[in-house]
Amino acid sequence: MALTFNQVKPATAPQEQAPAPKNDTGMTNVTIRVDADCYLLCDGEFMEDIQIVANQIIKAKLPVGQHILEFIDVANPDIKVEKEVDFPDEGKSYLVLITGLQANIQETNQKKIEKKLSPQELYEKGETCWENEDYEAAVKWYLKSAEQGYAEAQHDLGYCYQEGEGISQDSTEAVKWYRKAAEQGFVEAQFELALCYDNGDGVPQDDAESITWYYKAAEQGHAIAQNNLGVHFHDGKGVNRNYAEALKWYYKAAEQGVENSLYGIGICFENGQGVPRNLIEAVKWYRKAAEKGFELAKLKLAALGN
Repeated sequence: MALTFNQVKPATAPQEQAPAPKNDTGMTNVTIRVDADCYLLCDGEFMEDIQIVANQIIKAKLPVGQHILEFIDVANPDIKVEKEVDFPDEGKSYLVLITGLQANIQETNQKKIEKKLSPQELYEKGETCWENEDYEAAVKWYLKSAEQGYAEAQHDLGYCYQEGEGISQDSTEAVKWYRKAAEQGFVEAQFELALCYDNGDGVPQDDAESITWYYKAAEQGHAIAQNNLGVHFHDGKGVNRNYAEALKWYYKAAEQGVENSLYGIGICFENGQGVPRNLIEAVKWYRKAAEKGFELAKLKLAALGN
C-alpha cells in the first residue's frame, strides 16, 4: 500500500558515531615466525588454535587493532618475549617476526647450569676457553668463579686485567683480584702483588709492601720471589742492607735454578759480601749462571780471565 504524505516517516537527524573500540571484533591474516617453540597469548588470552614451532611460518587469524602478543616458551612459562602490534585493517595480511626467545631460553638454561657448578668447575670451564684462545669467554668464567672466592680464578682474572687479555687492561683491577687471591695464600698471586708494589703498577710504589708479599711467596718456595727478596736485602731497598740475608735467599732460589741468584752469589763471593772474599767460589757461581745464558755472568768470567 502506498503511503500518504501524513504517513511518511520524517527523517531522523544524523547521530554522531561512537569511536570504534581499540580492539575491533574483525579478524585479519597474520603470518608469524618465532625462533623457538612457544605458545601465543593475545592480550592475555591463550590462543588455543595457534601452535608455533621454531622457525616455521605459521598462518593465523587475529583480531584487528592494537594488541600485546606474548610468545611463551613451552617448557618454561616464565620465559617469554612480548611485542606490541597494530593490525588496523580487517582482511589485510600482516607479518610478525620474533627473535630473541631462543636466546632467552638459552640464557636461562645456562644460568641453571651455572648454579649447579662449583667454583672449581666454573674455573675449569674458563681454563678450557683459555686453551682454545677464547680469552673473552675465559674471563667470563674466571669472574664467575672468582666472585665465589676461588683463589686460582682470582689470580687468573688479575692476570687478564694486567695484560689486557680478553678484557680491557686495568692494573687497578688486576691488583684488586691479585690481593683477594694473595690473602688466601695463593702463592702466584702473592708474587704478582709484590711485583705490583715493587714497580708501582696499579698501586703506588711501596718497597715495604713489596717485601711483605715477596716474603710470603718466598716462604712458600716461590723461586723468583726468593731471588727478588735477596736483591732487596743485597741492595738495601726497602730494608736495611743485609748481605747474609741476601745470600740466604739467593741460595734458596739458586737451588731452583734461578740464574740471577747464581750470579748474585758470585757477586757476594767476589766482593766478600756476607761471606769471606773468594774468587774461586765467585767464578764457580758465575759459571753456573753463564751456563744458563746469563750475559752478565759471561762478562764477569771474561773480566776475571775465565
